Amino acid sequence: MTSATLSRDIYEKAHQLIIALSDAPLKPFSQLAEELGVTPPTAQKWYTELESAGVIKGVRAVLNPHSLGKIKLNYLIEVSNAENMSLLENGFCWNHPYVIYRSRFFGHFNGLLLQFSAPLGSQLLIEKSLIRLLNEGFIVSFHQMSDFSHPLRMAIDPTRWDSEARHWDFDWSAWSDGFLSSAIFSEPPYTAQENVIDKLLPIDFKLLRQITESNMPRKQNLLAERFDPPLKPYTLTRRLQFLNENVISHYTLNFDRTNYRIFDHYWISGKSSQEFAYHLWHYCNEKPFPWGGRVLIQENG
Repeated sequence: MTSATLSRDIYEKAHQLIIALSDAPLKPFSQLAEELGVTPPTAQKWYTELESAGVIKGVRAVLNPHSLGKIKLNYLIEVSNAENMSLLENGFCWNHPYVIYRSRFFGHFNGLLLQFSAPLGSQLLIEKSLIRLLNEGFIVSFHQMSDFSHPLRMAIDPTRWDSEARHWDFDWSAWSDGFLSSAIFSEPPYTAQENVIDKLLPIDFKLLRQITESNMPRKQNLLAERFDPPLKPYTLTRRLQFLNENVISHYTLNFDRTNYRIFDHYWISGKSSQEFAYHLWHYCNEKPFPWGGRVLIQENG
């Protein structure tokens, strides 16, 4: 089955299903069904059909680099033409072992946002690679973004998606007025992530390899069968719990973004006083955008 052969009803519900799963792709079908207003068997049927059609491609765990003794480095890479953009994506980004995320951006200048999850002490080696790309004319410039503190991740609220009108239920004017009238300026809470690399067992590394692939199965029994011999349910549950509590940041849904362009990603960067940055953080925590997002405060404000 392909997306072209999906029943019309399922095809129209694909947007709702993807939105409902984007922020928590492992949520139980009972919760998913409640959010969609259908029965759990119906929600599971929709998911299975979309998975078979290639609309839903799988689930993947996103790791917290600090818990594994690594640092996350962010660079904006300016690129002058489409040919060099393609070479960077398919050559440098695809083959570099530390690249964990890339995204094209357009605005003040055009290029790539690159994120590296790198061992401590390897930043100089990464920048030597970028300098070589600069000297050989593949990139125009690169700019490191300072480290972020107090990360806030706003969860997607699928109940605020109007499937008939195809837009989010959100009032910008009311949100802006509320921000101007709110008054929380204290430093946001932040808990540093512990480095647990020495606490990981050999089976944990094998698990991490499986769950960071894009086709991680939702059901634990299917995940257990990927091991030889298959993992015992108790062992799998116990080690996954440890990884979820100490290593995994969140899970993400991989889906057909060509035919289902549900989200556009915007990166808005600005300078402000520390007081204003804390104010914005608290308000976004209290009144998050229904389509989700992140608030990151840079060390220099």
